[in-house]
Amino acid sequence: IVNMLLQMLEEYQGSGFVIAATNLEESLDRAILRRFDEVIEIPKPGIPEITRLLKQTLSAMKSTPGMLWEHFAGQMDGLKCSDVTRIAENAAKRVIMANRDTILEKDFEAAIAEVKRHA
Repeated sequence: IVNMLLQMLEEYQGSGFVIAATNLEESLDRAILRRFDEVIEIPKPGIPEITRLLKQTLSAMKSTPGMLWEHFAGQMDGLKCSDVTRIAENAAKRVIMANRDTILEKDFEAAIAEVKRHA
């Protein structure tokens, strides 16, 4: 795939520009990055962004009063947005499978452990 992408970039003669995105930069051959004039790195989310992402992803669900959003966000610090979203979705699945309507701290704890175990 890398060679095919390199060849396509070399042969591209169209007007305009090419935008590419990845969250697997460490898997890329450096030769690909040299083909681009600009490389912009978007950092992983910090605790405030993770907290907002969790709340947004789970906005359709009730949560226990006094939910420790920042505490759980701190446990996810350094993860990609896709991992944070997956944790939130896994926590929501636990609520549904338990036939509850409220997300509990134990749902987050289990979801975080599961994603980190498979990371």
